[in-house]
Amino acid sequence: MEVDIVTFISSLGVSSFAAVWLTKLLVSHRLKKDLQVHRVELEKSLDAFKGKQNGQVRKDVELYLKQHDADIKYNFEARARLYHAIGPLKFQLLLAARDFKVRVSEMPRNPYSINLDGHYGKSTIYRLARLLCLSELIESKVAYADFAVDDSSIKLLEFKKSLFVMLSGSKVICHHPKANWKTQKEHIFFDVLSNIGNALVVHEGQSIMRCMSFSEFSDELVNIDFVNKLSPLVDVMSGFCLKDTPILWVRLSCIAVLCNKLIDEIGRPVGFKYTSIDLVSLLKNSDDKYIHCKADKYVRLCRETMSEGL
Repeated sequence: MEVDIVTFISSLGVSSFAAVWLTKLLVSHRLKKDLQVHRVELEKSLDAFKGKQNGQVRKDVELYLKQHDADIKYNFEARARLYHAIGPLKFQLLLAARDFKVRVSEMPRNPYSINLDGHYGKSTIYRLARLLCLSELIESKVAYADFAVDDSSIKLLEFKKSLFVMLSGSKVICHHPKANWKTQKEHIFFDVLSNIGNALVVHEGQSIMRCMSFSEFSDELVNIDFVNKLSPLVDVMSGFCLKDTPILWVRLSCIAVLCNKLIDEIGRPVGFKYTSIDLVSLLKNSDDKYIHCKADKYVRLCRETMSEGL
């Protein structure tokens, strides 16, 4: 039979108020004791659980490492091979992208003639040819390494594809009605671009290939065979004029935006300064009405071309 604690204490001659107070005190004491016991038991159970879990985690980690040791080792070695193959070329491409972007941005303010007789013309043609050359070299080097282990190497390959498409394709110029596809006037045939890029490759030893410097490029211009390899690019760029070759201006402007995107994605993390480019403003330096009317569409097509992937 259960005993009412308050009644029991009251029967001892204690007032009801005191009985209630004593009852609360006893109950509180009992609760503290029970909680202490429960806490000790809980801590023991928790320690046992932690020990079991830690043991299981160690086993899982050991099993994972054992099962993926080959993959981890391969990824490490693949990254090392990839860095050795294209690390310096990646940096050189960033420099080339920066220089070409600056040159195109300045063209509306400095509309100098572009030809091989003057420094400005040589420099402008070289800056574009260097992009083609470095892109070709990177693609050839990546073939000997697993580029899937590094996202930035994929971006380099995407850069090359976009670069070639912008110089040769019809999409980026919004299928301009005045485009002439029979001759290389304001575009260069896609497959010819590789020949131009490879013309700047310098072979040193059996396995070392690099892009020639500007001084080497200038010196090589006395070689008629070298000039012939460059002739499609030289002919197109020598005819450049903001008013007379608006389609070519679209291509150069889009390539400047492409270069800026490369600097943003790969260059900024290693210290390259990034400044945005207003493509619409660049395009409107041309007097072409078709381009002016569709300026926003040109921006969209440029973005689509850069994001098409491999």
